[in-house]
Amino acid sequence: MDAEFVPAMDMKFVSGRNFESEMPNNDLVIINEEAANKLGFSGAEEAIGSKITFRTRWQGEPSTIIGVVKNFYQRSPKEEHIPMLFHYVRGTDYLSVRLNSTNISEAIGSVKTAYNKVFPSTVLNYFFLDEKYNQQYQADAQFGQVIGTFSVLAVFIACLGLFGLSSYTIVQRTREIGIRKVLGASVTQIVQLLSTDFMRVVIVSALLALPVAYFAAKEWLSNYEVRINLNVWIFLSPILAILFLALCTVSIQTVRTALTNPSNSLKQE
Repeated sequence: MDAEFVPAMDMKFVSGRNFESEMPNNDLVIINEEAANKLGFSGAEEAIGSKITFRTRWQGEPSTIIGVVKNFYQRSPKEEHIPMLFHYVRGTDYLSVRLNSTNISEAIGSVKTAYNKVFPSTVLNYFFLDEKYNQQYQADAQFGQVIGTFSVLAVFIACLGLFGLSSYTIVQRTREIGIRKVLGASVTQIVQLLSTDFMRVVIVSALLALPVAYFAAKEWLSNYEVRINLNVWIFLSPILAILFLALCTVSIQTVRTALTNPSNSLKQE
């Protein structure tokens, strides 16, 4: 790379400095934190000024480390940080351009114009680095969309089942509801009474699903070197959300029946 690569890619120095333009940099190198660790340095500061054997213009002479940059993922967070070494070259097969424009088409046009002035006999082939990088996660993104879609569908079907089951149960207990209202039971008490059994079923189902969800999530995350920690809220939040949906589903029928005139309920055969 040249001296402009580091600021263009917004790479951060832990210690040391960058290459200097128009200065002799042939025997100088920059490494990342992982490389400093692999080379046996106790820290980034210790690596600065040290000599390492690396191919330079002058055969046999060691290179001097002038900078240590913060680790970044060259390929994917699924992998560990790899040791990296950067040396100075003036010519290259790839040019990196950092665009700071809201009009990408206009910016690309400007780059093409500048490129054609310098290389009039070649064709500019370009790609966006963020798109290239994000291609690694297409499979994960599609997997997430599929899981999300089927999860929503499963919860919807379960809510339909709860709605049907609660409707059937309430019909069977219509007279009981009427008698309780005559004896002074409030709508809240009746809803609580009829909802308790359904909530128990949902809670038991959630507890049975927790171990499966935990081991499935742990196995999937093991593919990544950089990953989140599985905490209680990751599993508790969806359980609370499902309980709320189940309660709303059951309460729709329960409240409607509880608000019915008790005399109508008691007249039903």
